[in-house]
Amino acid sequence: MSRRMELAARSIDLVARNIDLVSTLVDATNTPGGLLNLGIQIGEWLQHEKVNRHELKDCFERAYGLAWPNKNGDLFRDEVRTKPAVKPLLPLFLQPSGSLGRLLVFDEALCWIVSTTGCLLNYHPEFWVTNVITTVIAESQPKSQSPRKPPLDIGKIQIRSIIKKIVSSVWYNIMNTGTETMGLPDALAHVCTVGHHLPPELMGRVLVALQHRSSHVVVRSPILYQNLTLWLLLHFHGRLVVTVSSKIVFQEDLSRTNAQQNELELRIASFCQSSTLRTDMDRRVCSSPQDDHIEVLENVAGKFESFLDEKVPHPGTLPGTDAQTRQELYNPKPMRETARLPESSKIWTRCTAQEIIRWLLNLSISSADDIEGYCFYVKTDQEVGLDISRPVYKIVDILKRMPGILNRQWGDRPPSIIVAERIEDESPDETERDTFSPVPPATKPQKGQQFSRLESLLPHFPILRELVSKLEAHCKCIMCRTENTNKKGVKPLREGCFKHLALSEVLILVSHAVADAFGVDDTSARRDTDSLVGLMTLILLGIVKEKSIDWNSWFCLASSVLLGCSVREILFGDRLEDTSRPICALQYGNLAAIAGWLDMTKELRVHGSFALNYGEGKLGTINDDRNDNQFRGILSDLAIVQTEEREDTGSYDILHPKEPDCSWSEMCDLTDHSKAKSDCILVSLGHDGYRLLTRVKSDTHSRIIDPTEAVVRVAAGVPLLPKSGDCTEHAGHGPTTSVPETITSYSFDEVLGRWPEAGELGGSNYFVSSFLDTNLKTNVAYALLVDDRRGHTKAISTSENPCVSCIAKYHGKKGARNDKPMYIINAAPHTPKLKRAIMATPSHS
Repeated sequence: MSRRMELAARSIDLVARNIDLVSTLVDATNTPGGLLNLGIQIGEWLQHEKVNRHELKDCFERAYGLAWPNKNGDLFRDEVRTKPAVKPLLPLFLQPSGSLGRLLVFDEALCWIVSTTGCLLNYHPEFWVTNVITTVIAESQPKSQSPRKPPLDIGKIQIRSIIKKIVSSVWYNIMNTGTETMGLPDALAHVCTVGHHLPPELMGRVLVALQHRSSHVVVRSPILYQNLTLWLLLHFHGRLVVTVSSKIVFQEDLSRTNAQQNELELRIASFCQSSTLRTDMDRRVCSSPQDDHIEVLENVAGKFESFLDEKVPHPGTLPGTDAQTRQELYNPKPMRETARLPESSKIWTRCTAQEIIRWLLNLSISSADDIEGYCFYVKTDQEVGLDISRPVYKIVDILKRMPGILNRQWGDRPPSIIVAERIEDESPDETERDTFSPVPPATKPQKGQQFSRLESLLPHFPILRELVSKLEAHCKCIMCRTENTNKKGVKPLREGCFKHLALSEVLILVSHAVADAFGVDDTSARRDTDSLVGLMTLILLGIVKEKSIDWNSWFCLASSVLLGCSVREILFGDRLEDTSRPICALQYGNLAAIAGWLDMTKELRVHGSFALNYGEGKLGTINDDRNDNQFRGILSDLAIVQTEEREDTGSYDILHPKEPDCSWSEMCDLTDHSKAKSDCILVSLGHDGYRLLTRVKSDTHSRIIDPTEAVVRVAAGVPLLPKSGDCTEHAGHGPTTSVPETITSYSFDEVLGRWPEAGELGGSNYFVSSFLDTNLKTNVAYALLVDDRRGHTKAISTSENPCVSCIAKYHGKKGARNDKPMYIINAAPHTPKLKRAIMATPSHS
């Protein structure tokens, strides 16, 4: 892969020398390994971003060799360049993106654009970084000798449009995946705990001024500018010395080799006031001197001469306020409005989120296998004992791990002991919804649906009503000072109101906790906060009003926290043709997330099934039909992958019916010798939508299976049935219920090709598999036992040699029809985790 990427970088270098980019990439495909895939990706990037290749060439020519990363910058480049060619995220695979932002790191003379972008995104948003790089390129060009200054610099405008797309590509494909540059050493970070930064245009002019100077340069400023200092740590070749108030706080040789004799002295007038203050609120008052100038001096023939001296128009921003690197969970971006709230209100807001999570994790649920997709019903304490046909879980059971929010020491719990309550038989209040949102809240998101307003939660959550009541005394907005309320006595909430901000922060913290429970370790810096709040509102309303939870909503919520994509675009846009189909994977830039239950080769368990796995790269499949192991991946930045429905095999069963061929005593001797293999196919539906076809192959059959149905079958429950020698109820007795003398046996090859349609053709009502010796075979059998009409499926689990009387008794239970087939899945006795027989009776409507 390294060879391929180097060739791709060389092709970019050639573009800067008047050679066509796409032609170069296509010609390079004749080399071993080929670059056709990379060429297609670059072509797709150019087309998607609507970039003119001539403008791209001109931009690269102007930017060529303006800066060079030093040994620290090379560490960042190496981390990007050494990503594995293809790595598994089973059952799919990941390949590093071929975007221009990544490929530029392989070009020695242009990689400074990527390292500068990575450096400045530690502090600033993309538009800010774009302005810096654009200024560096534009100011580095020879100045016109004409006395008339052109009113509009067309070249600079064109450069900015190209750099804007490159910076965005770097964020999507490098920074958002967690690949970051070094930060400031502690000795420099402690000079000012608040942090000051040069504005973008001035920053660009300073970088231009430092180009090609003598071996000794001095930069003088009254305060430490963190963005400039970090850039020097990544790009200056030579000895960097930083003195603050005459104290040398940092010195290091940053050159790639010891042959460099250059020295840059960064002289800071004084430590910032905030460095001696104790509280966070005190540190925010740190201010720069009134006469804030930055001056660059060069040693010319033993005498220092000033060649740049400018006033800094703005003292800078707080550290991390606009950082575009990945952030810690439960640490939303600071909001200036909430910062002015009393400390007790901020503590109450966070503790409210903790209490909602405690309530959420403790809810009882049972499988909703009569609903399309992977869903659960929420059960009250009274309902738990009424329905014994399905196992009952807690929400904490189905999540991958315990969220860390519960161990945050934020303060005392809020006084409310009631978190939520359900209101029966209520009609939607249109005043609680946006005027353009006619669709009421629903468990499963629908195309075109809009989010409910925040105040729609208040009638159902007393704990939120108390929080709003407490904050109303501190808010001075017009809505809080008026007596107007809706039909339920709730005052409307608007953005900017303290109550709206506090409720939003509660829901953001809850969404982070859900993502944490799914297995997410940190969050993207780019978050659609409104969509997170809206979807969390939808989920909570679905629990208290519809009494159900849906996999798609929870998975998209956790994935949005991880990836930074907009939930609104995924669930309510035009990208999904069928919103009821389960979403099993999401791609955003160079980061992807897939459902934890998607891998059919692992043992499926309902405990921990609400989980996701994620990794860096573009999702794709490996095509091994021709033994060339060709990677076929997703090219778009945003991709939504849904599972495909199971293929029907009824016509084959009709043409080739199977007759009973085995006795009960022979059931334990059915050793399976069938082959089993699975792979995946990604089919594009347009508009960033994809379908995942999970193809399972045996000796004589190949069939598309829906992995969702396997986990639904597991969630429906498999009660334990004793084997014949351990059954105390029927010990020493013959079968208490009549059973047929013969049963119909199936190898895995026949299971794959016939089940469940075979049971509708008459003959024996008992259909028994051979001993399935792998997780794949067992999971396929699970998936085939989910009725196409989502009818409830009963199952029994037992060891080998099951009690025939118990089987017959279970077959005749209320709710199971004797004229319908019963499927028994045998697992190989030598496989401890699969040492069981599973019997299922579909009840068709």
